[in-house]
Amino acid sequence: MSGDVNRGETRCLISMMSHESDLKFIRQANYDVLENVFGVTKYVPRFLHNEDCSTPDIKELIIDKPIYKQAAAATKPDIKQRKLQRKLERQQRLEQKKEAIQEKRERRQEIMQERMDAKQERREARKQRGKPIEEEETFEFGNNYKYMEPASSIVKSSSITLTNSLNYNNLTMNYIQPSESTRKNSITSLLRKMSISKSHNNNNENTEQLTAVNGKTSQEEIISYSKTGVVGNGSFGVVYEIKLQPSGTVAAVKRVLQDRRFKNRELSIMKVLNHPNIVELLYFFFATTVKDEVYLNLILDFVPETLYRSVSFYTSKRLNMPPLEVKLYTYQMFRALAYIHSMDICHRDIKPQNLLVNPSTGQLKLADFGSAKMLKPTEANVSYICSRYYRAPELIFGATNYTTKIDVWSSACVVAEMILGQPLFPGESGIDQLVEIIKILGTPSKKEIESMNPNYSEHRFPSIKSIPLTKIFKKSTSDCIAFISKGLQYSPLERISCIEALADPYFDELRNQSTKLPNYRKIFSQQFHNSSSNYQLYNGQPDLRDLPELFDFDDRELSIAPHLNKQIVPTWALPHLRLNQLINNLDDFRPMTPNDMKITLE
Repeated sequence: MSGDVNRGETRCLISMMSHESDLKFIRQANYDVLENVFGVTKYVPRFLHNEDCSTPDIKELIIDKPIYKQAAAATKPDIKQRKLQRKLERQQRLEQKKEAIQEKRERRQEIMQERMDAKQERREARKQRGKPIEEEETFEFGNNYKYMEPASSIVKSSSITLTNSLNYNNLTMNYIQPSESTRKNSITSLLRKMSISKSHNNNNENTEQLTAVNGKTSQEEIISYSKTGVVGNGSFGVVYEIKLQPSGTVAAVKRVLQDRRFKNRELSIMKVLNHPNIVELLYFFFATTVKDEVYLNLILDFVPETLYRSVSFYTSKRLNMPPLEVKLYTYQMFRALAYIHSMDICHRDIKPQNLLVNPSTGQLKLADFGSAKMLKPTEANVSYICSRYYRAPELIFGATNYTTKIDVWSSACVVAEMILGQPLFPGESGIDQLVEIIKILGTPSKKEIESMNPNYSEHRFPSIKSIPLTKIFKKSTSDCIAFISKGLQYSPLERISCIEALADPYFDELRNQSTKLPNYRKIFSQQFHNSSSNYQLYNGQPDLRDLPELFDFDDRELSIAPHLNKQIVPTWALPHLRLNQLINNLDDFRPMTPNDMKITLE
């Protein structure tokens, strides 16, 4: 328990230090230089106001419309299911705490038993060699103590043994004084043994072995790992950071309760995914508790930071994320989605918390497929899905035959959040979410409502005009605003697809071979040490890095929309392609057939 308290105090201390560092940065930063030299704008919280949608009466008219009431009623069974899910999650967390305490107790008992067994083995070994057995130290409570002189056989040993015995008649204390060298050798030997024992015990405590299934080969393997600590908690379960032994590779273990009442598709989906912008499934295994609860454990490659945390890093310093970084993460997000959408897999929970980034390399990986599903035209789906701020309007209308375009809407919301430093549509409830959308995009037309959910016949709404996106993204480029607009369309059919997004002019800067990624975090740290004039000097020799690999497309990716390949792949990147066929140019590429593109989940 004390260890948990210490860890909590440490986290609190780190948080306080980080907050003080942010305040110091805000006081010292020259925001004009950051914007003029590096293009990094100052973060200012925005409170959007639409006069057409500001009065309480208008807002009530929107919420009280039958179309929204029907949508709310359609989600009631799902709400009950969510409540049950939350109850199960609370029970799961409680069980995990109990298991952790029990594991500590069992491990402590094992260590004590190992020590007792080792001591007994040493005694037996000495008996077999015919050597005298050293007397163990005995201690009894009493008024007086007498240290008896050890036997001559014991004096010759390299360790000092004292025997305490009670003697009421003799109040004097007699003891033997060994030579200085004997004492020195004894202490050195004792310390060496203690060091070896401690090291051995630490290895036993940290390193564990288990049988797991390899995510690539589907073969069982015995793996060794050491647990570092908990790095995340969520509705799904717990995520641990571990080190695979003996390689020392850092990985993450996602532990999820397998409940028979809820279908978990995550494992079957992750088995078929192999993409540089999607977290890799290294191993998996199942574990059963004493209560016969089954947990799925996914061992994934470790990525140090979420996009949510990365955005918070900048906003805590009153900065917006640099435009190039926004563009880089956006491209990789849409590339990962284009890949899974080609398999008819919809992620259904795109949000900054499920996008992992490595700030040192600029690489992004899509994570958490707990809500993902392979969509089929003939199969209905639940509409109460996806986190609220990023929920597509057709889901709010209660649509059950939606498409992968709901991921596109969510992704556009994520891009907007990276630019603004805050959610674009911060609804306080499911229905209020639609009000927030209407504030910016205006009232949906009859045609747009039918495209979202053709089952609704009520189309009369208060007329609310849209706000031009140029007033919201005031310092963004025109191609950036146009790109976001293509994803924020009411009609799913009008929204841009992920593969079309990769060909958008917004990403032309990334297709330029000379584009480099500045080390923005190092630049910001200069605010503590450099003056404004030194910034100009620093800009002359910036810490520039190569962009992560963006164009290593495989056969599947180039087969999604072959007519766009020349727009997506720059000529200089042809050697970077990961193809199963030899080509001299993109005209030689032979796309996969529709049957080859289909996949089957277990």
